[in-house]
Amino acid sequence: LWQSNRLSVGGLMPLLAEELGLSVQRKGQLLSAFPLGYMLTQILGGSAADRLGGKPVMALALASVGVGILAVGCLRSFEAMWTAMFLMGLLEGPSFPTNGVLLARWVPSAERATATAISDAGGPVGGLVAL
Repeated sequence: LWQSNRLSVGGLMPLLAEELGLSVQRKGQLLSAFPLGYMLTQILGGSAADRLGGKPVMALALASVGVGILAVGCLRSFEAMWTAMFLMGLLEGPSFPTNGVLLARWVPSAERATATAISDAGGPVGGLVAL
């Protein structure tokens, strides 16, 4: 899910641009909305996971992605779609640092490097599957 929500927008951009009448600038703005939100919550998300535990923070990130994916399919304006993509990025931003907290707390140290490698490989694999 995490890779598909942001990567599919690029592949769908020709259709979105036609339907919404997007200029080149607007296309760039829409493609930038998710990463902008994502980068703003990386540090805060890691701190929240350290303080609150990884499970509730990851649950919020997962739930927001699901809701966001459903919402984006129903939106019909640039502004609404940009806001939804930004909010998905904002709420998904904690997922990467939270994953580190979960691995550190739940995986035995002798298995942690393997678990981290598998987890980190999931991003590119998810991207390939999403495309």
